[in-house]
Amino acid sequence: YIRCVGFLYLRYAGEPERVWEWFQPYLYDDEPFQVYAKGTKPETTIGEWVRSLLTEMNYHGTLLPRLPVQIERNVKVQLLQAEQNEER
Repeated sequence: YIRCVGFLYLRYAGEPERVWEWFQPYLYDDEPFQVYAKGTKPETTIGEWVRSLLTEMNYHGTLLPRLPVQIERNVKVQLLQAEQNEER
């Protein structure tokens, strides 16, 4: 859970230019964890959760800081490339 707090901090307060650099090594981390208390929702993996922080603008009713348009485009392209590489 400590890593998750770190990812949230980086997403909220980190430099948008470095978001990909920080998150990329964990995109396909398969460690399971419970996002919600007491199993009200199914488990997810660190990788799925990190990808959602990069692609979604809401986090449990809180708006995440908007990434600059060019950085957001680059992140989406890099996510697609990473997904293709993972499938191979």
